[in-house]
Formats: sequence, C-alpha cells, structure tokens
Amino acid sequence: MGAIANDIAYPKIRDCLERIVATSPNDASAWAAMSIAGTYRSTFYSVGDSEERAIVVKHAERAAERAVELAPTAYLTRVALLHLSLRQRRFAEFDRLQREFRKNYPGDVFLHIHIATRLARLGRGQEALEIFDRAENDFGINLKNWAPGIAVAYFVEGQYEQAHGQMLRATSNLRFVLVLRAAILGKLNMADEAAPVIDKLVATNPDIKETFYPWLTGISWAEPLILEIADGLARAGLVVNVEPPAIDRSAEPQPKGGL
Repeated sequence: MGAIANDIAYPKIRDCLERIVATSPNDASAWAAMSIAGTYRSTFYSVGDSEERAIVVKHAERAAERAVELAPTAYLTRVALLHLSLRQRRFAEFDRLQREFRKNYPGDVFLHIHIATRLARLGRGQEALEIFDRAENDFGINLKNWAPGIAVAYFVEGQYEQAHGQMLRATSNLRFVLVLRAAILGKLNMADEAAPVIDKLVATNPDIKETFYPWLTGISWAEPLILEIADGLARAGLVVNVEPPAIDRSAEPQPKGGL
C-alpha cells in the first residue's frame, strides 16, 4: 500500500491495472484491486485537490461495481467494498463488513490490522488496540510500520504517554503523522518538543490551519477525535480552524415572495 501514496509509483500501478482490465475485462480480482488502489490513493489528496480526488473515487466506485457484477462474494470484491464503504461514509456497511471479515477470516492478520487502523480513526480505540495486541502477541507481527495507527488508538483512549511511545517508532513525515505527533506532544504539555514538528508541518502544508478540518472529515475521521487532535495542536502552539467551511449559496435560486 505504501507505493500508492507515492506520486511517482501510483500512476504506474494505476496504468498497470488499467491494462489488465482492458485485456481481461472479466477478471474480477483486477477490478477489485483497481478499486482498492483508487480508494486508498484518494486519502492522500489535499483539500485543494478535491476535484482530482473525486475523479479517483468515482473510478474506484465503478471498478468495485464491476467486481460485484463478476464475483459478488469473492474475497477481493468484499475487501474493495470494505475500503469503499468508509470513503463513502457508509459507516454501518463498514461495520458489517469488518465484522464479517474478522469472523470469517480470523487468520487474515494484515487485513485485521488495516481494520484496526480504521476503527481507531472512527474513535473506537479499545477495539483497535485489542486487534493490534492479537496481531503482535498471537501472530508475532512486528507492528512498527503501524505505529501511527496504534498511536491514534491510544490517543482516542486518552493514553497519551503510550501514544507518544508509539510515535517514537514512527519515521514517516506524512502530514497526518506530523499532525498526530504534534497533537500528542501538546496533550503532554511538551510544547518545546512540538515546535520543530509544527515548523515542519507548516513548511510542508502551509494551509494546514484552514484545511485541517475538511481534510480529516473528508477521509472519515470521527468528529470528537478531530476536535481532540485540534485541542492537542492548540496546546502545542498551532491553532487550527475546526469550523466547517462556509458554503457559498449565492448561486442558488432564492425563494420568491413571503412566507
């Protein structure tokens, strides 16, 4: 999945999948893989790239529809629907699908880890931590690469020291990692340590104060979690806008006459 976040690698992955479905239009797995890749890629666009993101999501939806037509009960088709349900904010469907996978595929540990990261972002930290614990202790998985996701789960539960410990394992400078790192340090009253993190965040995302809220709501993070992260950032020295962006209704038809 890491390659999908890369601006150079992703077009190559997309083009490869498009060639496969063009030559093998009845390959349900290829359609499902295309949907999964597009859905995951859509989470890395900035708020300013909303039009491009919408195109990617639409392609992912169409690919998932084709996979469902060809093989509605196939494993990869169901995985594609799992990914897409969150992107479309169909939370009840996501919950049904994640429970289905955890029941029917108890040994599919990496899918369970993915589910755990999503549960944490939905504010279900304890559930996520139980899955992470099982992956590490029952399956022996080294969870270093998932440290930010585990940190989110601890953050949700108000366990900021444990969240900070996880972030010490994280090496990524992706936007959400920098935001999470700064927010955790803010919650721990470590503003001095947060300062260079904020400097890097603002340098790489100069519009973060304005785009923070629509960015995280747009990728289906829970509202209470977003507000707690904003509180942590404020404590660290970065005040972000947590108000929904104003909607310009000037072009909409206005009602005529009185009440």
